[in-house]
Amino acid sequence: EAQHIWISICDASSCLSNQEPYWRSALDFAQFQSEIARGLSKERNYIFRSIDIALRSPSSSLRLNSLELLQVLCEETEDVREVFQAAVSVERTAPTSQNMRFLSMQVRKLAKSYALIPTDHPLKRVIPSYYFGLLRIQLAPIWLDACAALQDTCSTKQGEDFVCEVCLEWLSHSHLITTDKSIDSQGSFRSQTSNFVLDRWFGKASYFFIDRSSDGERSKLRFESEYSSTSQFTRLDRSQALRVLKAIPQCAEKRSRYLVPVLLRWALGEDAVNSDDMDIDTETGDLPQERWNRADQKAMLSLFGSFKNAKGLYKADEVYRALLLLLQHGDPEIQKSAFEALHIWKSKPLKMYQEEILKLLDNSKIKEQLSTFLDIGSAEDSLTEEHREEVMPIVLRILYGRIVAHGRGDGRVIRRSIFGLIDKMGSFETTEFLNITLAPFIDLRLVNEEQIDQTTLDQDYLLERKQLGVLNMIKDLTDFLGSNVEKYTCRLVDPVVYCLIRATRQERIQTETNERQQTSHLTRSVRNLAMNCLINL
Repeated sequence: EAQHIWISICDASSCLSNQEPYWRSALDFAQFQSEIARGLSKERNYIFRSIDIALRSPSSSLRLNSLELLQVLCEETEDVREVFQAAVSVERTAPTSQNMRFLSMQVRKLAKSYALIPTDHPLKRVIPSYYFGLLRIQLAPIWLDACAALQDTCSTKQGEDFVCEVCLEWLSHSHLITTDKSIDSQGSFRSQTSNFVLDRWFGKASYFFIDRSSDGERSKLRFESEYSSTSQFTRLDRSQALRVLKAIPQCAEKRSRYLVPVLLRWALGEDAVNSDDMDIDTETGDLPQERWNRADQKAMLSLFGSFKNAKGLYKADEVYRALLLLLQHGDPEIQKSAFEALHIWKSKPLKMYQEEILKLLDNSKIKEQLSTFLDIGSAEDSLTEEHREEVMPIVLRILYGRIVAHGRGDGRVIRRSIFGLIDKMGSFETTEFLNITLAPFIDLRLVNEEQIDQTTLDQDYLLERKQLGVLNMIKDLTDFLGSNVEKYTCRLVDPVVYCLIRATRQERIQTETNERQQTSHLTRSVRNLAMNCLINL
């Protein structure tokens, strides 16, 4: 009878591995019937796979119960006993600043004891999973110790494959988390939904008042109303996965086939350049499915910057294009990270002028750099003519990002200084800057056989809020150049007329359909700004 119960418990582990009551019950039974639990090797190996997943759960109590169950199932030697003592001590200790030193000591002790365990022992596989569980504890020193332990795990091929597999899984699942979570003092997650009490009462009402055909269904309904599953993924996972991969860059570089698509999804998507560029407030509307916070963006770029060989990189050309686009970002930290990532292409001129280029990202030094490093003159530290062709496409993108960042207030002085420099540059560099500014409209040709091409007007080249950004850039450029704008008119007029006609049509449609005022205001702003640009031209 007890043997059959244990077999059923093991069979249910795959579908109930995220339920805390399951692990508590399994632990109670295994402690009461330890000989049976240890004796059935097939079932024991089956439940080990579920323990492997549970040990990296966000729930502290789930990790603790699965650890104690694992302790019952494993034959203990001195090294194994020390592993369990250290791991259980971590889970039973509150992650506070007062306990920080003790917790770090226990994690290091765990890693030291783990290294002495034979390779064929079950713990050799599951303890690296527990290291990932430690990354769910809200205490930064624990993260450093866990990353160091995972770095040691990668000394074997099997360990490296496992660590990278979990990291890639966390990277791919983080953006799917939609429920806000918070972490309690023991590291477990609680849902913060305001309807929690209402949901509990609704579950109880359903149990008592909805007719059920069997007691089994009643029991299942009651169980589901009392207990909720613990999610295996959290919003923190992406950051932690990048933290681990940064500690093992040589392993991450070998898996660029999986990492590059993750980078390209946000770097080449709608949110590749900051959404509020060029004096625009973010408008409500459709957003990309996957949005990265600034810290994760910098961490991903830092990871790519730690790679050694661009030639072995998966889709290296697309990665290079993505990094160039990120150089145009309005956040100087993103620009800096993207620039440093470009060094894996081993460009000697970029390496030579690295320090001077990075000064362009410093608000206190940029004006001086414009007049010394970039101005066409005789300064000793100026960019030499032989290197301009390779360095200037990079510099111009950085300057574009600086213009984006300095669209308001005192920043307009820097903005005008950059425009002045661009006006004095050669035709190649000026054309390159216009190509960057008008990139969304690079293939736009409004006139076909001396007539406006209606097919072109029907195409959506750019969202309205981003049209406003491009028009702001054109307006400031034309205001600065004044009568000298004539030499750029041919390049600028088509995008301006396109935005003007599209906005006029859209405003007419909105007037007829009485659409909401917020959208009408944006459309009217695009139309008015396009008209001002056209007058300047």
